[in-house]
Amino acid sequence: MTARSSAAVLQARTALMRSAIGLLSRFFNVLVLEAAEKCPEVTMYFEHKLNRIDFSKGSMDFLQGPEKTKVTKHADLIVGTDGAYSKVRGQMMRMTRMNYQQEYIDECYCELHMPAKLVEGKRTYAMDPNHLHIWPRHKFLITAIPDRDHTFTCTLFMPYGMFEAIDTNEKLMEFFATYFKDIIPLIGEETLQKDYFQNPRGSLISIKASPHHVLAKGVLLGDSAHAMVPFYGQGLNCGLQDVQVLFKVLDEHLICSATVPYGLQQALEAYSAERVEDCHAMCDLAMYNHKELRSGVTSLSYLIRRRLERWIHQRAPQVLVPLYCMVSFSTIPYSEAIRRWRRQSIGILVVLSVLALISMVSLFWLVAQGVTTVYS
Repeated sequence: MTARSSAAVLQARTALMRSAIGLLSRFFNVLVLEAAEKCPEVTMYFEHKLNRIDFSKGSMDFLQGPEKTKVTKHADLIVGTDGAYSKVRGQMMRMTRMNYQQEYIDECYCELHMPAKLVEGKRTYAMDPNHLHIWPRHKFLITAIPDRDHTFTCTLFMPYGMFEAIDTNEKLMEFFATYFKDIIPLIGEETLQKDYFQNPRGSLISIKASPHHVLAKGVLLGDSAHAMVPFYGQGLNCGLQDVQVLFKVLDEHLICSATVPYGLQQALEAYSAERVEDCHAMCDLAMYNHKELRSGVTSLSYLIRRRLERWIHQRAPQVLVPLYCMVSFSTIPYSEAIRRWRRQSIGILVVLSVLALISMVSLFWLVAQGVTTVYS
């Protein structure tokens, strides 16, 4: 990690962390649609707006096209993957006692593109790709994650009011010259201005819902079940874990069930039981990392802790694994990762306290023995 302030603070990523991949969301959406088109079992309908769901009948009413023609579809299982502002979730809440919590933070984000640079005619990264680059400025920050095409996906996180105040090219360049001077030549003035004013501004919301299913008819996956702020980079991974767990419980319960509806009910109950705790934990971790990235990465206590964790992990990986590695580069459930991290933190604190106590006792013993220090 490179935390950039008045002086750069360099923290190299571990071997696992170097396998992190950055991908613009719009490119991923295109990849998913192209893959779905190639599946003969998949039929895609565009310009269909969901209006109402009757989960007891498995029916969905849509409004099609500009004429808003009513279209009804039926399904054995309705899967809601329609994002943070999920219509499917809203329909579920009308039918079941679903606990729901949402929290906005007073920031939004804008993606900026850092192009590759040419060295002797070959494309290469403009910065070291083996680090996560962060420009923390307390109230706002920029992050940069390397992409496979030798570019960086940069994201500016800033309060709404500041975005609204920076409304001309002149104000934008003055702002970057004041707070992010070193990033201007890396992105380029023209690209910076185009991305800032043309790219959409995304709001930052954290959503928790429980349960993630209704009867044997509906289930939520991804942001519709657990939207999170993007400061841990786990939104997509968490959604893919939903798919993995759903497939697992379907296999476990449908195979051994005498009837499909009963087996499906059991499977969805098992899905909610397994995912709710972990998804809530990930939402909390993302909020926690938001505070650390804004200002924590520049604090002395944070740097000491990170270096100590890395030193121990390199020498005894079975004893201590950094929280980020457990969350991002293992299959350890998010909730279990937090529990392990807390135990590790207590262990480190105990060891440091014992070492400090031994040092103090040794010092007092030396003083009691009349040992003096001679300076020459």
